[in-house]
Amino acid sequence: MAAEGSTGGIRMVMKNVHDKIPEYYETELEIHDYPPQRRWRVTQHKTLVAIKNKSGIHSLATEGNYIAPGEQPIPGNKKLYMLLKGPTEDSVKNAKAELLRVLEEDEEEDEEEDEESVSTYFPSFFRH
Repeated sequence: MAAEGSTGGIRMVMKNVHDKIPEYYETELEIHDYPPQRRWRVTQHKTLVAIKNKSGIHSLATEGNYIAPGEQPIPGNKKLYMLLKGPTEDSVKNAKAELLRVLEEDEEEDEEEDEESVSTYFPSFFRH
């Protein structure tokens, strides 16, 4: 059975209650209320791989449910969030900081990405 300790929002998950060294550390980062383009960017495979490689984290997963504006969540369901798991507290902190950096990037970059993706998918249609 897993035992959990908590240090500043990062949980230590132990395989057994008597373990002295955590099996891994984990935390959550809610992404539900960010604009769709930013949520998309942070959940892309290349972003996840880069963050995993940079931080040394084991696992980055999107969890939860999208709740449309004005709708009430079903009791017990969480909004969209990223679940981060890593071998050290620092690896989890670094991955979370990098995810937040990507989520907070300038909106002008969002607009540039939109234009690039449109021209990539429909190159002849949008060129004059």
